[in-house]
Amino acid sequence: MTTMTPKGLTPAVTKRVRRLASRQGKSMNRCIVDLIEQSIGGDLSGKPVEHTDLDHLFGSLSADDAQELEQAVSDSRAQSSSRPTLTF
Repeated sequence: MTTMTPKGLTPAVTKRVRRLASRQGKSMNRCIVDLIEQSIGGDLSGKPVEHTDLDHLFGSLSADDAQELEQAVSDSRAQSSSRPTLTF
């Protein structure tokens, strides 16, 4: 693995990374690596990435709202599948 040293970080950025690393129980290095991986599209190791940012929504919809949402998603998928796709 290549060693890189980020230079020119402002004190404010350093403070925010340090705080984030502390909250997540990670080293600053691990936190910076994770931030870089996230900014370029996730972990490129091939391992699945677990997202938890919507966990607070689980179980919050009523049955009627859930059915309405499922219908809207289904309609949207039906519309998008009938559109021509571009290949390069």
